[in-house]
Amino acid sequence: MDGRTKIRVSCCGDIYWITALNVAGRMVQLLYVQRTVAAYIQSLSVVGTSARKSSLADFNGELALKFFDRGVVVSTIFLDRDGVINENRADYVKSWQEFRFLAGSREAIARLTQAGHRIIVCTNQAAIARGQVSRETVEDIHQRMLASIAEYGGMIEKVYYCPHGKDENCICRKPRPGMLLRAQKELNINMHDAIFIGDSITDVRAGLAAGVHTMLVLTGLGIEQFRVHHHEANGPFRIALNLRHASESILQGFHLHADAPSLLERACYSMLGMSKGERVDSLDVYV
Repeated sequence: MDGRTKIRVSCCGDIYWITALNVAGRMVQLLYVQRTVAAYIQSLSVVGTSARKSSLADFNGELALKFFDRGVVVSTIFLDRDGVINENRADYVKSWQEFRFLAGSREAIARLTQAGHRIIVCTNQAAIARGQVSRETVEDIHQRMLASIAEYGGMIEKVYYCPHGKDENCICRKPRPGMLLRAQKELNINMHDAIFIGDSITDVRAGLAAGVHTMLVLTGLGIEQFRVHHHEANGPFRIALNLRHASESILQGFHLHADAPSLLERACYSMLGMSKGERVDSLDVYV
């Protein structure tokens, strides 16, 4: 197995996408472990017995660093809410009873928190403008969400939400970068080493407009958004299966290597029937 491995699926139905992308995600993790262990074994062939014990200790420390302590790479992580942290609803999340965490999302936030990252949520909540939910209810949902995440060891520093509808022409509704830029000003955030994770191309566009790295997760609206709107992104973005997978990529620094496509990303573009050259030349999306 090498970096040229491709996964091809003949049908674009959701069941084929989900199956193939889960396989691709597992292959990414397996490939990384194989390469890491292979490098260690090779190093043992050139050192003596006494040096091997020291090498083993160094290897264990370096492996832990690669997997769990990459907080110096990205200091601030912006997250969308619906479709990233919790399940999307076609009729909006209108109460805490309708709020459902996505599997692994709280654990992912906890890992990022423990690695030293600052985490900010930026979410469009047009249900307020539609009169389907009040500001007070949205803020109550957020307080309960933060408390539940804290029980898992995670911390979200602040939640920004846009209460406006699509036709109100506000500066905060994504794909405009208003919420991210407000957070930058209020929280003194260095945007150069930040990343925005969302399940919509509007999230990607907002992140790019704010000058941060971007990542699309395939939970929530992610699969359909990528399939239909990928060409609307005006810059490079990475792809992850879900928030847990995204957190692993960030902790390992994979999101910074724009010229090194993951197996998952190759699978996504392969299922669109696009070659690598077409991706880069016409879309400028380095995956």
